[in-house]
Amino acid sequence: MKAGCVDFNGTLPSAAFARFRNLDTFVVTDSRIHGIVPTEMASLPNLEHLVLTNNNLSGPIPPNMANIALLEDFRIANNRMTGTIAARFNLLPALVRFEIQGNSFNGTLPAFSGSSDTLEILHVQDEIDDNDFEWRMSAFFGAAARPKLESIRCNSCRLQGSFSTSFAKLPNLQVLHLTNEAGDGLGGSIPADIAVSQDLTEIHLSGNSLSNQIPAELGSLPVLTELKLDGNDFTGLIPQEVALLSSLNVLELQHNPNLGGDLTTPICNNTDLQASLRFSQLSADCGISNRVACSCCDECF
Repeated sequence: MKAGCVDFNGTLPSAAFARFRNLDTFVVTDSRIHGIVPTEMASLPNLEHLVLTNNNLSGPIPPNMANIALLEDFRIANNRMTGTIAARFNLLPALVRFEIQGNSFNGTLPAFSGSSDTLEILHVQDEIDDNDFEWRMSAFFGAAARPKLESIRCNSCRLQGSFSTSFAKLPNLQVLHLTNEAGDGLGGSIPADIAVSQDLTEIHLSGNSLSNQIPAELGSLPVLTELKLDGNDFTGLIPQEVALLSSLNVLELQHNPNLGGDLTTPICNNTDLQASLRFSQLSADCGISNRVACSCCDECF
């Protein structure tokens, strides 16, 4: 049984969910529903898809929602919900899509270990967001592969641990946003086997404590359009392979105090790349510090 609508006004009817035990899909998006998510929804044993994005819902996620073993698609982004994410979400075995950004949640995110073989989309926090999550990344990446993961977004989170995963475990990754809001953030370095994830289009790792050299293997990603590595501790020189990547239109490398190099020759003076037309954002430590040569950067720090 399925139910769904748009442009709906009112609250979610608690009593109705108690009657519809066979409901497997419930979708109400871009509407004006308000109030709380009824606890009765957590008693729907066949629920697979719950999509309540872009509404005015408030209150917490009923903790027992994490007991629905068949739940695949859980999207409540862009509401006014509060509270924490129940640790039991870690054990959901069939989860494919989990989107909760644009709310006012807080606390520690689970590792989603139970869905390591199924999870494709994990969006928990945007750059401008009232969510305030702490997340230990070593628990998320861990030893298990995530063969279907396509997109992970935890922007301006309070990240902990080391970024030491092998990208051989992430063959289908397309979007990687792990930016840090406070504290040291992710340590470690970007693994050289990142080139395994040939579908990567966006890498945002700003505000962490990543160190060592930026791997030249980033230049082997054929569809990479955005690379944001600002605010880290990278050392050495900017790889020319990265600077010459023709698919890039956003490159942010500023606030890396031990990173130098030349962007003028491979980008600014390269008529084939047409940097002024191609880049929507190009920034580096090419100002007072003069660690990076860049005559065409939008911003020099």
